[in-house]
Amino acid sequence: MRVLSNMPYKMSLDEYVNHALDDPKLRRTTSENIMAMFDYFGTKEIFSEIYGMDKAIKKINDFVHDAGSHGLSEFTYLMLVGPPGGGKTETIDAMKKHYELFSKLDEGQLWAVDGCPYNQHPFDLLPEDERNKIGIQWYPTAVPCPICQEKKERGEDISTKRIYVSEISKTALASHTSTTRKKEDISQFIGDINLKKLGEEGSKYIPSVWECQGRFAWANRGIFDWREMLKSSPQLQSILLEVIGSKRFDLLYGRQVHVDFMLIVGSNVEEYERFVEDPDLRALIDRANVVYWPYTTQRDEEVKIYQKALRRMSGKKHVHPNALDFLADYVIATRPKGEDEGMRGLSPRIGQRVATFAYSAAERCVSLSDVEKSIRQRFEMEPAIRKMDRKELEITLEKVKGEQYKALGAKIRDAVIPTAFSDLAQNLYLNYLDKASLWAAKNKSEAELKKDDEDLKAIEELIPISSKGRKAFRTSIASRANELRELDYTHNAKLASAINAKIFGDIKDSLRLSAKDKLSKKDKAIREKVRQALAGYAFCDYCAEDFFDHVDEIL
Repeated sequence: MRVLSNMPYKMSLDEYVNHALDDPKLRRTTSENIMAMFDYFGTKEIFSEIYGMDKAIKKINDFVHDAGSHGLSEFTYLMLVGPPGGGKTETIDAMKKHYELFSKLDEGQLWAVDGCPYNQHPFDLLPEDERNKIGIQWYPTAVPCPICQEKKERGEDISTKRIYVSEISKTALASHTSTTRKKEDISQFIGDINLKKLGEEGSKYIPSVWECQGRFAWANRGIFDWREMLKSSPQLQSILLEVIGSKRFDLLYGRQVHVDFMLIVGSNVEEYERFVEDPDLRALIDRANVVYWPYTTQRDEEVKIYQKALRRMSGKKHVHPNALDFLADYVIATRPKGEDEGMRGLSPRIGQRVATFAYSAAERCVSLSDVEKSIRQRFEMEPAIRKMDRKELEITLEKVKGEQYKALGAKIRDAVIPTAFSDLAQNLYLNYLDKASLWAAKNKSEAELKKDDEDLKAIEELIPISSKGRKAFRTSIASRANELRELDYTHNAKLASAINAKIFGDIKDSLRLSAKDKLSKKDKAIREKVRQALAGYAFCDYCAEDFFDHVDEIL
């Protein structure tokens, strides 16, 4: 059960210290608090909508726990490296979302110095000798921010207040995206001088003249999500190195500020490769904990990504039960295997757009044909696809389509025949047993045995075994014929699959007829039986019609 905090909203610094001596929650560093958040929710809940990334998520969890246990990771940063559209940003957002929620609970309460623009931890205001005297373990580099220090020097009362993590209100969460096209100013991170106050005070060394804003202030006590940090200027990267290593940074007028946040960086593969080859950035490279974030190569996990996108769509259209499998198989087939597995190819983001465009365009149901059409449209519309080998993409699409239709055909045969044509299948089964027994006993004329052999082969040729193996199979069946007559035909999987294929071959002509063709009563009856059987496997009427239209490709 999640319990909201019943602690008072404000208390004096002395009261806070006394509470903290009895309550370990109040003594947590940022890394400890994020680790507590991971332990409270668990990675399955935090990353419940991040699919196919179990190994990478485990590495994130390991990093968080090492940092929270005061391992070396506490003075490094987390870097997710992978191709675009793989979910790096979404993963970081999931951590921030749960950290925000955690701060509202009793277990995750955060307190800061009231009025401090950096939301510094109350322990930052205690001199190191005082912390040591009362047994508080804290950062040796911790110092009050200039505003808090000025209050202390004036002898003002210092109070503390409960704070709640929120990116909107710029509390313990900050984001920044670096680009090569945008000039970044250091003031975006550490703040700047207020010229109006400078004119009033006359000196830039007075703390109140300083606008204590910027990403470092907003991220303090929480998470700083710095996207594409590797594109930033060397000046910013050098300041970042100082903050990571010492948890302090210099203001322009010579004072220092203690900050404590977890830095998480997202980077594409190309930028990262240039980064590690730059000797001037060796110190920054050494501080990185790299987690590779490839595209998944698991179909079921890829499908979940598309299902998530479709859940946001308006309307209640049906989706063919194999449509997203088809899309996932194709997208995954474009991704390399082996050493470079999942680091190139079509992204899940492109797959999501294929799914949502197909959904938007479909009148009632998203069929396999709708998915294929949407894939081909994306060939022309996606800049990332236009850079890829179009011919290779086309070949891959046709190959996956063939494999998908073949698998679907086998699935439909083995699902529909036992449901819609069980009597016919059982009779064919018993007839096979009878003829196999007579063939083995040689109790017929040579002409009759030859005819029986042809009938038996019509079934056996549909069994995926060698021609030599078929004779052994027939002999084995004949020796157990009396026993097998008492069983349903589906008892023998190989024989059942062959019988299903034989019957589907016999009714194929009725299924391939279109609504424009003149259908006989027999044709109508067969199609209706198949339609009803397919309904039991999540096929709507439109799915069934799509199957009839592509029966030659599927079967």
